[in-house]
Amino acid sequence: MKLRCPYCKTELSDPPAARCPTCNKNMNLPSALRPKEARQRKQALEKIRRDGDRERRAFGGPDASPGRKSGRLFFVLIILAGMGLLLVNQSNRVEKRGTSKAPADIAKRELLALRIALEEYTRDCGHYPKGTRGLIRLVTDTNTPEWKGPYLVLLKNDPWTTPYQYDTDTTNVTLFSCGPDRISDSLDDVYPSTNWVDADRLF
Repeated sequence: MKLRCPYCKTELSDPPAARCPTCNKNMNLPSALRPKEARQRKQALEKIRRDGDRERRAFGGPDASPGRKSGRLFFVLIILAGMGLLLVNQSNRVEKRGTSKAPADIAKRELLALRIALEEYTRDCGHYPKGTRGLIRLVTDTNTPEWKGPYLVLLKNDPWTTPYQYDTDTTNVTLFSCGPDRISDSLDDVYPSTNWVDADRLF
C-alpha cells in the first residue's frame, strides 16, 4: 500500500519521513511507521518494568526471596512488640501519676466521701447523725423530716474489710478507719486526708 501526503497528495517513500518532501508539512504518522519512536517507547516501558521489579524486591514484594521476606517480617514483629511495650509502660506511668490503688489511699478517699456525705446530711437536717451507727442514716431514711438522701448509694467497709468508725457528741465528730491491724485507736489508723471543717465552710 502506497502512502500519500494528506495535504498535497504526493506519494511518499517507504518508510515515509515525518515531513512531506513536497509541501514540507509535518505529518502525524502511525506509530508503526515511526520505528525510532516505537523503539524509544519500548525501551522506556522496559526501564519502568525493571524499576518496578527492583522496588518490589526492596520492599519484600512477590519477587523477593523467601529468606529476605521472613527476615523482614521478623524485623516488623520486633518493632510492633517494642511499640506494645512502650504503650504498656506509658499506661502504667499514667496510672501511677493518677489514682493510687494503695489501701491507705483508698481508705482516705472513701473517708473523704463519707465526710462530704455527712456534711450534706448536716446541711439538710441541722445536725450530724447520732451514735456509732450514724453512717447508716446516710443511706437509709430514719423518719427525719428534713432528710433528703440518700447521701450515699452504698455504705462500704474499709479496704481491710472493717467498718469505718464513726461517732459524735455535742462537740466532736470522729471518723476513721482501723487500718491494717483492724484495731481502733492504734498507730495505723487512717483518717480523712483533710482537716474537719464546718458545713458552711465545706459547701
